[in-house]
Amino acid sequence: SRGEALQSGTLPRFLQEPDDAYIIKSHPIKLRCRAQPALQIFFKCNGEWVHQSQHLAQEHTDLGTGVKFREVLINVSRQQVEDFHGPEDYWCLCVAWSHLGTSKSRKASVRIAYLRKNFEQDPQGTEVPLKGMIVLHCRPPEGVPLAEVAWLKNDEPLDTDAKVGSRADHNLIISDARLSDSGNYTCLASNIVAKRRSANAAVVVYGELVSGGWSLWTDWSLCNVRCGRGLQKRSRTCTNPAPLNGGAFCEGMSVQKSTCSTLCPVDGGWGPWSLWTACGVDCGRQRSRDCAEPEPRHGGRPCDGPGLGGDNCTGGLCIQNGKLLHDIKPQEVEGSSDVVLYSGLSAGVLTVVVLIVVVTLYRRSHSEYGVDVIDSSALTGGFQSFTYKTSHQGNPLLINSSMQPDLSGSRTYTSPMCFQDSMDKELMADHSLLDPLPDIMVK
Repeated sequence: SRGEALQSGTLPRFLQEPDDAYIIKSHPIKLRCRAQPALQIFFKCNGEWVHQSQHLAQEHTDLGTGVKFREVLINVSRQQVEDFHGPEDYWCLCVAWSHLGTSKSRKASVRIAYLRKNFEQDPQGTEVPLKGMIVLHCRPPEGVPLAEVAWLKNDEPLDTDAKVGSRADHNLIISDARLSDSGNYTCLASNIVAKRRSANAAVVVYGELVSGGWSLWTDWSLCNVRCGRGLQKRSRTCTNPAPLNGGAFCEGMSVQKSTCSTLCPVDGGWGPWSLWTACGVDCGRQRSRDCAEPEPRHGGRPCDGPGLGGDNCTGGLCIQNGKLLHDIKPQEVEGSSDVVLYSGLSAGVLTVVVLIVVVTLYRRSHSEYGVDVIDSSALTGGFQSFTYKTSHQGNPLLINSSMQPDLSGSRTYTSPMCFQDSMDKELMADHSLLDPLPDIMVK
């Protein structure tokens, strides 16, 4: 065909040549060539042929002209670029063949892209008069490809009234400055890898100078310790008014400090107990103590425990009719003691007399009958804590050597600490208590 004849009579012509490429991080890049007429296309990198197995070749037909063209593609990795050490950057080109000869494409460089963090020059803040000129310098960080620079004002893109220098000179120039041009300016550098921001540069466009003035002092702060000696402070600001347009800043200190003392808490302590009160009708007495040694102060804890105490002052025993032991008159106690003493002495003397009579009768009867009729216990019962034997039956006790006296009717009386009126009368009325032994009949 005519198209094939044209192809056989011309040198290869490149429809697409490889472009410069940048490897970002570890992602490989693709280089592409397209030529017609072309029987074969191969890549050559850094003066050496790329192996055929690393090529991806395709043949296409132009739908408009019916002419066939060939396309070839290769991958270049980051490792390949890093391993290359030559006088120039890593490069590749295409070589295409036809019946009449070969053609070469342009060289395409392959570089690893990056952008340093630090600016080579940060913009510096400045103060300019009204209608003056603002010039801010910026040199972006080193990078591949070269970083582009844009300016921000108060973190917003700068309007078009400002003039930004050329690629080699990224200075920001604002002529005929206005008060509205005051603000924080930032240089923004970016390439295909990353974006970097410079330090902020504060620009002040001033008219009339305004010197700063101090505000009122704040209240003193709380003491910085809870107990003991510490510090407190107060502050003021240079905002009344704030310095404007290059006006002087306030002179003096913005912070004052002072020593302070905070009283320490004192916990309460009990004082001694008071004396007991007099015994009451309820047989009880009371005493008290005060939380005053020391008293709780400055938030200290109060005393722990009761401040009042009570006690039974008679051990639970009270005199009949509600009288207490300490209410009995001394004369009554002495009189009662005398009655008991005299009664005991009388009973003892009477017992001795009876024993003498009994012994005498015993001797007489023993001499006559030869029988012991007196129980030996009668000789030892004279002084037994005032214990008396009495018979409640009217029959006389028969004396027998084989029979002991009846002890079931014995009555014991011990001198009491307090007296029951009815018992006293009964004891005094029972004359049998005065008889230590019953009547003895002797046959």
